[in-house]
Amino acid sequence: RPVVDFLLASPGRIAIIAVVLIAALLIVGAAASKTVFDRQARLETLRSHTEPLADAAQGIYGGLSIANTTAATAFLSGGIEPHAVRDRYDAAIGQASAGLITASNGVSADDTHSLKLLTDVSNQLAVYTGIIATARANNRAGRPIGVGYLSESSAQMQQSILPSAEQLYRTHADAVLASGRSAGVSPAIIAAAVFVLGLLVLAQVFLARRSRRRLNPGLVVASLLVAVLVGWLAVAGLLSARAAG
Repeated sequence: RPVVDFLLASPGRIAIIAVVLIAALLIVGAAASKTVFDRQARLETLRSHTEPLADAAQGIYGGLSIANTTAATAFLSGGIEPHAVRDRYDAAIGQASAGLITASNGVSADDTHSLKLLTDVSNQLAVYTGIIATARANNRAGRPIGVGYLSESSAQMQQSILPSAEQLYRTHADAVLASGRSAGVSPAIIAAAVFVLGLLVLAQVFLARRSRRRLNPGLVVASLLVAVLVGWLAVAGLLSARAAG
């Protein structure tokens, strides 16, 4: 009420109010548009780059774990391992290798940490498969030394390859969460839109007192549009917060 009375007591305030409202609407509109474009860009990066890398890293870790377990199972059977066990091992190694190729092609050249991990896993995987091949050959020939090669390969997998693969997965899984949070809507934008909506309501009250008209069509439309914008920003912010959580 004091604000409205002040406006009524000062001539020429209508033009000032119009300028203020137009400027506020333009600023909030530009900020909201930038927020939408930035959010779309981050979500596109998340969809096309960050999440596929995390999936590839998970595939690497899962494939290596299955391969190591399957290799040990093959030795328990003695002699020539069953075809099903051999196929499972080959499929697991293929899954890990495919994940390495996908991750290597998708990781940024600036991400030296991920590149180092990928290189380490790739190099050690080649050594691991070679040791497993030697262990199998000795196992088929009935030589006890095959168990020693299996133990060496398993130790390499457990102590070196899998920890590197897990670190790679955690790095990109954290990047997925960080991208989801950054794609959210800033509370400052929502607060600014609510503030502009409040200004529009005050302007309506002022004009109603000044002109004896209850509603101004232009201000009503502007108020509705800003109210829709506030609702959209609030919903987008809530959904982003839930996704990040």
